[in-house]
Amino acid sequence: MVVSGLPEPIASDAEEDAALFAKICEEHLCCKPAVLKCVRLGKQLHDKPRRLRVYLRNETAAARHLRKSNDPMIAQEV
Repeated sequence: MVVSGLPEPIASDAEEDAALFAKICEEHLCCKPAVLKCVRLGKQLHDKPRRLRVYLRNETAAARHLRKSNDPMIAQEV
């Protein structure tokens, strides 16, 4: 799965990315995905977070629920 708009941690860390992704899924999708690993894609720019490739144990197709999130940052950016 590729996620765009997810803020990057100050020190690029795959474990922090996985934790942030899991937290967003738990809070906004009512699921706790089994994240195998995370990798940021592309070159790091100062004004925009890089896309995040998330490797999951199982497929999860709930992106449309993120667009309906109560959190404006999640609904518009992720």
